[in-house]
Amino acid sequence: MANAIPKPVKDIWDVWSIRSTLIFSLTLQTFLILFAPQRKRTSNKFFLSLILSAYLLADWSANFAAGQISDSQGDDPHYKKTVRL
Repeated sequence: MANAIPKPVKDIWDVWSIRSTLIFSLTLQTFLILFAPQRKRTSNKFFLSLILSAYLLADWSANFAAGQISDSQGDDPHYKKTVRL
């Protein structure tokens, strides 16, 4: 049976999952710091839904990153994963 996710993609995800979710969360937090005050001054439904989506995704990504960090606890610190492309 074929794997749904190819091994090279899975290896990259194993190495970069925590970093990428933290960067994504920080990007969303920066977006919210800059644009969230505008939500009270606009009636644009698209902009309001974008702000709401950013709030929800920022919460989700922070929780996901915390879960990835706690899941990686207990790994052998001397074992370093490397990805060869």
